Amino acid sequence: MGQSCCRRRASLQGLDYDALVGGFPVRFTETRKGVVAHVQLGNQWINLGAYGGRWPRPLLEQKVAQATAR
Repeated sequence: MGQSCCRRRASLQGLDYDALVGGFPVRFTETRKGVVAHVQLGNQWINLGAYGGRWPRPLLEQKVAQATAR
């Protein structure tokens, strides 16, 4: 249940809670530090960091590429 509040708040800011970036699933969670993005790689979620508001698409694509290249 705790995630539904975050999902709703994130969607109000214009974020897609679940998005596909570079063919990888990305999810967003709102925290006190900002909006945290995670990319799914296999069966684990990799933290891409927090951003102060809505993630710019080019930055998100760059972070996903870096995280999935490892």
